[in-house]
Amino acid sequence: MRSVAIIGASVAGVAAAKALRAGGYDGDLHLISAEQELPYDRPPLSKGYLLGQQSEDDILLARREDYAELRIHLHLGAPAQVLERGAVWLAGGERIRFERALLATGSRLRRLDVPGGDLSGIHYLRTLQDARALRAALGEAERIAVVGGGFIGLEVAAAARQSGKETLVLEAMQAPLRRVLPPQAARAIAALHERHGVHLVVQAQVVAFEGDGHVRSVLLANGSRFPCDAAVIGVGALPNDGLLGGNGQGVLVDKHLRTAAEGIYAAGDVARFPYRGMAVRIEHWDIARATGEYAARAMLGDTAPYDASPFLWSDQYDVTFQYFGHGDPSDDIVVRGDPATQNFIAFFLREGAIAAAFTAGRPRDALPLRRLVDQAAVIDPRALQSEDVSLRRLSRGE
Repeated sequence: MRSVAIIGASVAGVAAAKALRAGGYDGDLHLISAEQELPYDRPPLSKGYLLGQQSEDDILLARREDYAELRIHLHLGAPAQVLERGAVWLAGGERIRFERALLATGSRLRRLDVPGGDLSGIHYLRTLQDARALRAALGEAERIAVVGGGFIGLEVAAAARQSGKETLVLEAMQAPLRRVLPPQAARAIAALHERHGVHLVVQAQVVAFEGDGHVRSVLLANGSRFPCDAAVIGVGALPNDGLLGGNGQGVLVDKHLRTAAEGIYAAGDVARFPYRGMAVRIEHWDIARATGEYAARAMLGDTAPYDASPFLWSDQYDVTFQYFGHGDPSDDIVVRGDPATQNFIAFFLREGAIAAAFTAGRPRDALPLRRLVDQAAVIDPRALQSEDVSLRRLSRGE
């Protein structure tokens, strides 16, 4: 290869660029970003950066001089507009030729289309620019309404409470994260936030925001009205798959992360990759990093299939949540520990095998849990449930 173009400069794209150089690739390497900022890490935007504990320099994925040292051509503020065989056209008319390309364009936020949705004081959180505005709002507002009880919404709610703000979370389902977690785990997370003073309203359908140019309240379908000085909307995201003619479902790739377009790979949020007989798209940092690195190795000739189990974490207050694998709330659920204490493991069993595990407050169990999920281990549910049975020994087959 003499030229590689990486379209998208978040964690997947930067990980791929670094891995290409680490793997011995010596040709032209282009890293293309729609944002003007140097590539940065997104998880801190809803945690450390939002709380003022981390600076913008702290969250950079690499320094400008690092890109120069690695001979990576940075194209900042240059959205890719057309992707064709062997070339990508950028806004402004620049055409970059390539022999291999990686689509790492990530995802874009879903918008809540309701009356008053364009009032000032209503925020979304995806980019550093969004986070700057939201951090400023947290410094001024006293009452924060968070629409959506997913991981990002809950992390923002935790940051707001830690900043001393009156915080409301409006969740459309029966409990936060109920789409991805079993009821025991979802209720435990709800209890954690309520214990820290969050006002949680479930089965809440937002129909309007109200205000005098600036948001002053949020209105629900049942007629309930809640005052707020600022609102944060986190109702999911859609993959940026338009360059390959996608329809918002993500770009399907094979076990080597190759798309149907010759010479083009995909990684991160935009990719739908094979995992245990399914095509899955998972919007988490570790998947983005891992698929970016793997795509680079595949371009360099690695023929091993991508088969890493998904992993995510979320820090809320003083509790760390970890999720291994890809489960479904309809799976058989076995719980070790007491969810009411935010110290437990929920195992997702599918046809007797461990498909996933969600844990709260147990970081030391991460390695054996990852092993058990990777192995799709079949373990007696009584052993999984019992605190007297060592997970490490189970993960070693003992």
